[in-house]
Amino acid sequence: MVYLCTISICPTYNPDFTPKVIRRTPRTRKYNTIEGEKVQYVIGIDGGGTKTRGVLSLLTGEVIADVTVGPSNYQLIGSNKAQKTFQALLEALTGNINKADIKFIYFGLSGADLPSDFETIYQFLSPLVGDIPHLVENDTWCVFRSALQQQWGVVSLYGTGSNAGAVELNGKKHILRALGYATGGFGGGDEIAMTALHYAFRADEGTYKQTSLSTLIPSMLVLESMTDVVDYVYPTFKISEKVFKLLPPVVFEEAGKGDSVCIEILTNFGKTQGEMVKGMLTKAKLTNHQVPVVLGGSVYKGSTPHFLDAMMKTIKEVAPDAYAVKPELPPVAGSVLYALEKSNTAVTNETYDFLQTLI
Repeated sequence: MVYLCTISICPTYNPDFTPKVIRRTPRTRKYNTIEGEKVQYVIGIDGGGTKTRGVLSLLTGEVIADVTVGPSNYQLIGSNKAQKTFQALLEALTGNINKADIKFIYFGLSGADLPSDFETIYQFLSPLVGDIPHLVENDTWCVFRSALQQQWGVVSLYGTGSNAGAVELNGKKHILRALGYATGGFGGGDEIAMTALHYAFRADEGTYKQTSLSTLIPSMLVLESMTDVVDYVYPTFKISEKVFKLLPPVVFEEAGKGDSVCIEILTNFGKTQGEMVKGMLTKAKLTNHQVPVVLGGSVYKGSTPHFLDAMMKTIKEVAPDAYAVKPELPPVAGSVLYALEKSNTAVTNETYDFLQTLI
């Protein structure tokens, strides 16, 4: 099978999005102003194409504010709208606290891929953060750090799109370009959805094996047949984002029922993602180690093991002791941990206990 996704379902930017703010009363005495001791904070941010979450914490890791706003990927919504998203987020997080008491802000952002991306992002963040020390990295690393207490390993993202990265024993990071099919990128939930449509049409025309997708997809669109579906994909793509996002879970469900085409789709996508991870793992010189493979993204929540089994089987060809790890903490916790470390603050077991409140 060869797949090429040509449709991108972009999020709708809502300028009137009301930030969801959760504030907590700290339990540590340090927050309650010990004489002669200054209260300081860090901020961790996980910014994506659908929503952006930020956390203000004490240096102990105790969460003071947890705020969710709309999308912040500037590649999807533009620099001006992304800047407004971060402005609303930072204002909601910091409230009346003294900005000089913020030791570090870590931004883990989707859309932070190439040097030119970082240049653009730093430019529109600069007036918002001022003199506060800060760092922008790809959001892949938020997921990685949220799952591991050790500093090295591998991460595989598979949500709307896909990515993979690895960290050497010495801390050096490697990550895929993840810029689309033409530049070597491959996979993600949207491509699984497009492939489901492709093989549903082929089954309908008799050019490939029969699949339940050719009856389920028209049903999802309240249509009679795949012939009716044609008007929803050509000449313009008119399947709603809501229905489109339901296609990958349907592929998993039908694979679980034994549909051979759905099993083939998941197995091939899993194998290819395994090749991506295998490349990063090899580059990071981790093949001879018992290496954790952190899993992030909605596709890993699939109801059957076909995708993950195929991926791990491929990875184990070069790293037989590799094992999968599903994060217990959300990605924004990884951003907080990076912010603490970048501010030269020790991360302790108590820190992880505090961050459990983010689940």
